[in-house]
Order: sequence, then C-alpha cells, then structure tokens
Amino acid sequence: MEQPKNPPPPATVFEIEIKRVPQTASKREVVHAIAEVLHSREFSPKAYSSDPLKRLNFDVKLESIGGGSLRHKGIGILSLPFDKIGELFLKYVRSHPVTVNGSRPIQFSPAYPDKDEGPEMRGRRHKLARTLRKTYYVDPIIEETRLQILHNLDPRISIYAVHFGRFYKSPGARNRSYSIEWEHRRDEQAPESMRFNYDKKAICIQLGDENKDKDCITIVVKFATIRKIATGWDGNPYICFDTITPPTFEKSPFHRTTTGKRHLDNLRIKEPISAVDDGHKLVAAYASHLRVVLFNGVDNPIRREAFGGDPGPIALFKTLWGHAGLPANIIIDCSRPQHKIDASRMRFFEEKTINRLNRHFKTQPWSISFQLEALLRNGLLHTGELESIIDRLPHTGLRKVEACAEFLRRYNLELDLRPGSESALELFERLLAGFDYSPSLNESFRCCHVTFTPTRTLLEGPYPTQSNRIIRQYQECAEHFIRVDFRGEDGLQFHWDRETDPISFLKDRVGNILKHGFVLAGRRFEILAYSNSALRQHSVWFIHPFECKVDGRTTLIDGTYIRDRLGDFRGTPLLRCPSKYAARLSQAFTATDPSVVIRREEWDDTMPDMGPESYLFTDGVGTISKAMGARIWSAYRKRKGQKTGIQPSAYQIRFLGFKGVVAIDEQLDLRKDGIHMRLRKSMKKFDVRDEDTIEAPLEIANAFEVPGNCHLNRPLVMLLEDLGVKKETLQRYQDDAVADAKTIDDSIGSFCDFLPTHKFGSHYELRNTLLELRDRFKMDLRDGPNAIGIDNPFLRRVRTVAMVDVLRDIKHNARIPVPNSYLLVGVADEGPAYTGKPGYDDIFCLKEDEIYACVQQPNDPNPKYIKGYVSISRSPVSHPGDVRRVRAIGKPPPEKLCLFGHLKNVVVLPSVGQRSLASCLGGGDVDGDLFAIICPKDLLPARTEAAASYRALPTRDLGRDSTINDICDFIVEYIHSDMVGLLSTRLLEIADQSTEGMFDFKCRILAQMASDALDFPKQGTPLNIDIMALPRPPFPLKPDWRATGSTSYESGKALGHLFRAIDDRETTESDQTTMAPIDNLKELLSDPITKELDKSARKHLDQFVPCWPPALSTEFCLMYERYVAELRYICSVHALSNTADIRLLEEAEVVVGTMLGAPKDWKKDRKFRMRMQTEALVTDVRKWFVNTYESPQEALRCLWDSWAFALSKRNTFGANSFSWIVLGLFLQCLHFLGDEPLSP
Repeated sequence: MEQPKNPPPPATVFEIEIKRVPQTASKREVVHAIAEVLHSREFSPKAYSSDPLKRLNFDVKLESIGGGSLRHKGIGILSLPFDKIGELFLKYVRSHPVTVNGSRPIQFSPAYPDKDEGPEMRGRRHKLARTLRKTYYVDPIIEETRLQILHNLDPRISIYAVHFGRFYKSPGARNRSYSIEWEHRRDEQAPESMRFNYDKKAICIQLGDENKDKDCITIVVKFATIRKIATGWDGNPYICFDTITPPTFEKSPFHRTTTGKRHLDNLRIKEPISAVDDGHKLVAAYASHLRVVLFNGVDNPIRREAFGGDPGPIALFKTLWGHAGLPANIIIDCSRPQHKIDASRMRFFEEKTINRLNRHFKTQPWSISFQLEALLRNGLLHTGELESIIDRLPHTGLRKVEACAEFLRRYNLELDLRPGSESALELFERLLAGFDYSPSLNESFRCCHVTFTPTRTLLEGPYPTQSNRIIRQYQECAEHFIRVDFRGEDGLQFHWDRETDPISFLKDRVGNILKHGFVLAGRRFEILAYSNSALRQHSVWFIHPFECKVDGRTTLIDGTYIRDRLGDFRGTPLLRCPSKYAARLSQAFTATDPSVVIRREEWDDTMPDMGPESYLFTDGVGTISKAMGARIWSAYRKRKGQKTGIQPSAYQIRFLGFKGVVAIDEQLDLRKDGIHMRLRKSMKKFDVRDEDTIEAPLEIANAFEVPGNCHLNRPLVMLLEDLGVKKETLQRYQDDAVADAKTIDDSIGSFCDFLPTHKFGSHYELRNTLLELRDRFKMDLRDGPNAIGIDNPFLRRVRTVAMVDVLRDIKHNARIPVPNSYLLVGVADEGPAYTGKPGYDDIFCLKEDEIYACVQQPNDPNPKYIKGYVSISRSPVSHPGDVRRVRAIGKPPPEKLCLFGHLKNVVVLPSVGQRSLASCLGGGDVDGDLFAIICPKDLLPARTEAAASYRALPTRDLGRDSTINDICDFIVEYIHSDMVGLLSTRLLEIADQSTEGMFDFKCRILAQMASDALDFPKQGTPLNIDIMALPRPPFPLKPDWRATGSTSYESGKALGHLFRAIDDRETTESDQTTMAPIDNLKELLSDPITKELDKSARKHLDQFVPCWPPALSTEFCLMYERYVAELRYICSVHALSNTADIRLLEEAEVVVGTMLGAPKDWKKDRKFRMRMQTEALVTDVRKWFVNTYESPQEALRCLWDSWAFALSKRNTFGANSFSWIVLGLFLQCLHFLGDEPLSP
C-alpha cells in the first residue's frame, strides 16, 4: 500500500474563556446553550446544516471543584475548530447573550494560551483541533447519561464466600438444591467485593488481599448470560446465579508501576485464567454454577437513606441491578422456606469419582463412551446420575453398539428439553420404551466435534461434516478423526479488550492441548493439521492413532505418518516457515468433493505465468479442455445427485501439490498430445513423490455453475458514499429490498422469486415444489378467480422467518441485494498466452480496465452479456482504491478469435497492463477470489482512486526445518494476533466520525494493518503492533449502527440512515402458530393439496381408495422417528446458547436454512453446518423411499399415505417439514409416470 500522505500542518483551536456559569447548571445544559447559537441559521448561514447529524463540532471544558464531584466552579474553556467561527461567535454573543435556565448571561472572552506552554500541551491543542474539524457534533446527553449510570453503580457489595457447584434435584424434591464443589472464604481483613461494571456489562467479583496476595482474581459474570438470579438467607444472605455460560476468570497484579495516565496504566494488566486456584481447577469443567454469600456486617459503607432505608446487601444488589437497566423479573426471592435453595457438599466431582468414570469409559466402544462423556462434560448429568445410567445400560436390550450410541445421543438431546418434574432416569426409561434403531442411509462423513473453552470441554455429534481428501483415504477408519474448536465460553471466537493480555492463557490452554493432545472417552488424540478456512474459525483436525493395511502391511497411522506423505517438503524453504508449511498441508484438508482421476500424461505444469512477478495476471489460474470439463461435470453431478444445471466454465481445485482455479480453454481440445489440463507455477505449492503423480484424483472445492448474488455490505456502503454515490440512492436500493422482502406474502411466484436470491429452502426443494403446485394444479397462496388457495400457518411461518432474517441482515449488516449485479469468480484472459503462436494471428484480447462477464441462470434460455461501465470490487473493501470503474465489453466481436467468449458465470480479467486488476482490489488474485460486478449506473463511483500497493510482509524463517510443535506455536500466535475483525470495525468507526470518511489518514493506516493481518497466515509474520498504537476514533461513543443505548450516537453517514430506516418492529418475530391435526378422512380430503393429490393418485393407481388411518409399515415409522429425532438434534445443536433468551431453532428456520437472532460470528459458521446436516437428513429420507419401493406406483401409494400421516401429525414437531419432503417426492413421482404439469 502507498505510504499515506503526511497529515496537514498542525492546526490549532480558537479558545474562548467562559465565566459566570451558574454552578447549578450541568455541563450538558451549557453545551446545549452554546449549540443553539453555533447551529442556528441566524448565527452563520454558511455554516448551518439542515442535517442535525452533520453540524459543527466544538468542545467545552468546565473546571471541576475536585474530589470526584460532578460539580464545577462556574468557569471553563470553549474550543472551536476555526478562528473565523470563534471571532464571529464572540461578536454574536455580545448582542445575543447566552443564558442557562433563565440565569444571568454567561460571559465569553478570548483566551490567550500561555507563551511558555510545553510541547505536550501544544500537541493536545493540535489534536483537539484536528478532531473538531473532522467530526460532527454529538449531543452530550448521551455521555452524561452514561456517566450518571456509572456514578450510580459505584457502590460495592462486600462478600463473605464464593462457591462453585452444581444445581441438582433430588428424587421427589420440590425445589432444586445446590452442591458446593469448591469454596473460597473471605479473609476477615480482605476487602473482597462484588460490583457492577457497566462498560463491560458484567458483574465482577474481586478476590484477594492486596496486603498478602500478589494478584487480584476477578470472576466476571456477563449480564447477557444471566438466565435467573435467586436471592435468599442461609445464615447469611446469598445470591445464586443461573447462567447460560460459565463465568470467566482473570487475574491482575495488586501492585504495579503506574504513570498516572489511565489509558497507559490499564493497558494489558489483566490475564485470562481457567480457574481461581488449583482446587477450583479440578472441578471447574463440571461445576460452573456460581453462589455468592454476602457479608452482612457493619462494614457496608452504603448510607441507609440512599437505599430506601434498608442497607442490607440484597436490597443494595437489587437497587444496583435496577440502575444497570436490567429487568427485575430475573431476580427470584427464595427467602421463604418453601422456595429455599439448600446448599450442601455432595462431592459429585471429586477427583476419585472422575477417575472411576474415566476407567469405565476406556472399557466401552468409542461411540458409546463419547456419548457418556458428553453427558458429563456438557453439564447434563452429575456423576451420581451418570453412574445410574451406566448401571442401567447393560439391561436395555440394545445389543448393537450403533443402536446404543444413537440412543445415548438422543438422550443427550432430550435432557435439556425434559419437563422440570422428570428425573434423568425417568426420562431414560421413557425414551427407551419408544426407541427403535433405524440406521442412516446417508453415506456422508459423520464427525464428532470437541470445543475447548477457557473452563470446559464440550462435545457434539457425530453429525454430517464435509469430507476431504484424507478422510476419504481412510474412510473405513473415519471415527478416528475429530474436529476441535477453541472458543470463548459464549461459543464465539476469543475476544479481549485492550486491558487484557491473553498470550500466557493461550499458551497454557490452547498450546498445551495442541502440543500434548488430550484424552477423551478413553482415547488419546493428537494434532493432525487444519484447513485455511478452519484456521480462521480457530478449528483444527485431531487424530487418534490407529492401525490399518497399507500396501498389504499393517501400519500405524498417526499425525506424523499422514503429514509426511502429503508432499515432499524436504530441503525446501517453506519447511523453515511453520505457517507456510502448515498452509501447504492444509490443502489436503480443504473440504472438497472427488471428481475424476487424471493420469500423468493428461496434464502438464509447464504453462508460464503472465505479468510482472509482483502482480501476476494469472496468479492461481490454469486451464482444462472442454472434454475434461465434461468429464468433471459428469462425475460431480453424479455425486451431488444433480440431474440438471449449467456446466461450469471454471472449477476451484486441489490436485496433488497444486491449488487454484481451472477454466475451460477450448484450444486444448485441438491438441494432439493428449494434454487436457495445464497448470502454472503460481498454482504449485509443493512437490509430491513421482509415484503419486502416475494417477491422481482431481478434487473440487467449488464448481461455479451459477452466478452468485451481489449484495452491498457495511464497508462497501461507507466507501461508495465517500466515492460520490448519493445517500438517497443507497436508501432507494434498501427500500426496494425491504419492499421485495414484504412481497413474499403476495403470491407463490413472488415467494419463489425471493427464495433463490437468499438461498433459502433449497434442501427441502421448497421453490420447485411450490412452482410445481402452481403450474400443475393452478394453486396459489390465496383463493382467486383462477387459483386454489393453499396457505397455512406453517407456510406463513416459513415466509415470516425468511422475511425477518432478510430484514435483520439489511438493518444490521447493510446486506442489500443489488439488482442486475453478480458475484463471479475471476479468471485470466488467456489470449496473450497464444498471441504470436502459429495459427493465432488475430486474437481478441482484453485491454487494461476492461472485463468480460457472461451470466446465465439454470432457467434462462440465453446467456446475458454484461456491457458498459460497471464497478468491480472484492470483499472486504478497506481502501478508497478497492472499488474500480471498468468497462464490460459485452459479447466479443465475432470476426476475431476470442479464447474466453464461451465462458459463463465467471469474470475474465485482462492480462495486460502495469499490474493485475485483481491485485488492485484489496490485493486479490485469481485462485478462487470472488468479485462483485455492480452494473446500475447510479451505484458507480463518481471517481476512481489509485489502488493501494499493499506491501508484502517478510516471510518468517526459523533457519531450520519446522516441526509440528512450531505449527502449534503458530496457531497460538494466530489466535492471539487475529485482529482482522477489530481493524475492520475500527476503520468503519473512524470513517463514520470523520468528515473525510475512508479517506481519513487513520483509515489508510488501518487498511494497511488489515492487509498485513490477512497476510499473516501465509507469511507467518504477525501484526506487530501495540493495541495502543491503533488509530482511535475521535470520540469514544459508537455509531448507532454499531451499538445501542447510552454508549451510541446517531450516525449522520449513509450507514446510520439505512440502519434507522428499518423499524425494529419489522425485524421482530411473531409467535409461532400450531396447526390443528387432521383426524379423519373427510377432513383430509377437504385439504386443497390433498384433493389434487387424490385425483393424481386415482389416475395412476388401479383401485385406489384412500383409507384412514393411513396404512404405513413399521419400517416407515422407524424412518419417520429417526427423521424427527435428527431434526430435533439439529435444532438443539444449533440453539443460541450464548444469550439469556436461549431457545431451540424452530422447524421453520431449518426449512428456510437460517438462524434468527444468532450473533453474526455464530451464525456464519453454524448456518453452514446446519444446512449441511439438513441436506444429509433430507437426502436420507429421499433415499429411503427410492430404495424401499421397486415401482413408481408402489412409491406413489406410500407417498400418499405418508402425506396423510404427516397431516395427521402436523401439530407435532417435525411433521410439517416432513410433509414438504413427501410432497416434493410425490410430484417427482408424477413426472416419472409421465404426468407433466400445465404450462404456467
């Protein structure tokens, strides 16, 4: 990136002395009085702004009387950004006095700075001047309100003891009890206390004595994690916290050297820890429920009159709780004997008890032990309950290991959903009585998942997970591979504030697990490797070493064995760089689908790259013949079960040591040497052994068969506004998107147009099924002159979920669909590579700043060639030059040979010029990057800025060969230095507050930092900056699109207006409506869809007579029960477990394929997993019908009965979504029988 231009010469503020300010007036009132003058049209017509969010900024400082008081002495300083404004103000107030609350006029006079003032004071004045000139005025009531809340929450509550334990319920007991598993008692002299930290939105409990201890230990309970609080009396007042996730722990030194500057003295003073002490460490993973016994002595400093005459600690706690703005109904009074929570020491998690269970786990098959340990690790059962279950298992009659493991997996799920009156053993017996095992027909890889948090080890699965080359290679032993995530207690990625230094914690918690492995359910696991996408999610593959036959010999397969055979890294420079070595290993762990096997004589790697070495035009792209493309597509479609679709022009691949994109080059079909794939040096990441190249699989990471949908996002909206796109234009596109989302209730056609834009409902084939109902039976949502209405509560709920999800995405992420615009993979123009060769004399090539793009949807009869000026960008944008204005050439001229004219659903970039176009777009390349092609003229930038010349970080070289321990150190360092999100957010906050937007000098610095952070996984060089060196926003409040409440201000930028334009009520979920079940044949045949299915069934089935109840086989019932259980598991696993309003996903969310209310980070990862598991489940059901019935007539009869059965159960979970699978299969069956739909 180019070095940012030097900041402007030092500016200075115009200072005015303020006197005679009424001491009863607050600072806010004084600021408001001055603002009424400065922001009035009468004062300065030229400076006046009709937009209240873009008005002149100024600063007022009133001299405090000291002693921590908010009162002032009646004097102060007014600072203005420009001398002319200051002189005009002084002149104006002489004839227009400024008063506060009708008092005497405030006196204003010029302030003259001290001639002897030091450089530090001058620097402050210059900084204030730059801030006032770059930022707009923000009403001080926001900050004043926040300060008042902080003042109200200042009192602390003394504590007597802290307990960690477990809530439990004894058989027959009415109330829950509490088992104390660990206790900390206050030393009589230690001032240990509990306080409300409003800025952190948490309750903090501080332990330790500064006279005796080196460190203070703080227990942090986030407000958002508190489900309920119980208060009571047990000899002393106590508070029990029922939280969604455990508290977190940190330590900080009591005594440290300070400078007197708070922002420096509080920098990285805290260190996250996993437990309070060694005793707590033994039980922390199992006993996370917090109980605090309060001190009821006379040392409580709170005055009686300040709290309604009651100085008691419980009353004080409730008062502070109210001051924090928290709901009172969360606190439950358990002081009465009938509501009391008895506390005792049950010793559920003593070390000897845990060891006894671990010995038992070793004796069981892995799949059973994993589920048993999940019951313990996930906090579902205490050890006494678990041992009762273990004793019961041999007598269940579940003889097959698979059946027993599946039953325990369902039991894991149901424990969180059971009625409060049902014991764990009663639930076990109830589930066992209705359990029948039905194996899955789906062949997808089912993987167990482990999540390590600061205190816990959480277990999930097994559930379908996307496979990779290594898993397929050892498919028979796939259960020995496990996915490991490192997360915070809230399930999100680790995140820390500037006061926290997490490196020691990461080395201890994450580094030790990576280097030394872990034991789980009787097996020891060791690190294997990671994929690049997994690393971004702080996720790693582990392996339990196993033996299998390799070339006829029994071989131990462990991490070292697999890594050593992935490539020939000996003596190469990349082996000296842990991050590069790990990145090369990651190619084998990228989620891919197999396609074809390619022989050595069918490919070469001698095709030269084009362009300068630093900015290659062909960085990561090769070619394949049209014949090879057809082979790949045939194999890929067969594996995916696709019958239709547009054959892709490009694929993202992994092949031996190569990675990147291959695009179809029809000239290869003319070659006589049998070469069908050509790869470039830029695609080659490492060497492999010669014997591995004889025949090798080509793996597909992505097949670009359809054009992607293009959306705006927050960084792009901010940059487009700064590049001259009008705020009103952006608002219009958002209004259109909102209106489009609200049309889904108009008709089936409107709903079906909406679904593919957001990739909703695809696994249930919702769109195809609805269109088939419309075209075949003339159905619509509501009755009409020529339409049969089929709407029902579940279908309405599906539409509501889809609409709310889109509106929330628009409001909170500015994710606005852009019509006639596309997201396309980039490839290079191969024309210059052929120019000058015999027979290639007149080739049409793209010029600099030209692109070619041709798009075609599966239902489009003809391709669409994009022509004219468009913008091209790559997400995320961070620099003003990241959006380029280019010319799309449309359809190539027919009179010339064009080597890319046949390509569809890709964007072809020029291979001429000073540097590659991809590199101008945030440092991109053509190895799989997606580029947004935005066509509407009113969204084109009014100007194009010079592209950033991002400097590459140096590659870290150890000077020796890397080991797996070096890779472990790199992972720890990556998690510690993963600042991309922080940098991007900080950049947007500064751009929002600065009048220069993303052109601000600080934003340029952050753009370079973000580029360096993205480069870290490749080069291994961390972003070596002090968090204090990060450019900071001019003022500490956040824009309202980023935060709400007393810490935010109304943003005047387009993002703020777009955010506020959508009312919160529009993004609020409505209550679910349960459908009444159908319980007789007459009611069944009155259903509009059933009527038409009945007619179709009679047409194709001899002597068809509907019966009630539906005649269904035992096998069908088992399949249906499995579907419902698996669907419930999907809803449970992806429940929002990091907030106090925890809930399972609902059935409609799974059908749509989204997660309402999920935090952005959680949603991004979990939504992909949820959709994959849903796809596997629905495929399983479809396969059952296909495999069970030999003729379409038999299948049609069963599908009729299945439809009737689903309607009879539609008041129960799972039946409504199941009915849509059956309906889709029924309509497909009609097609197979030759019954074509009516023309639309």
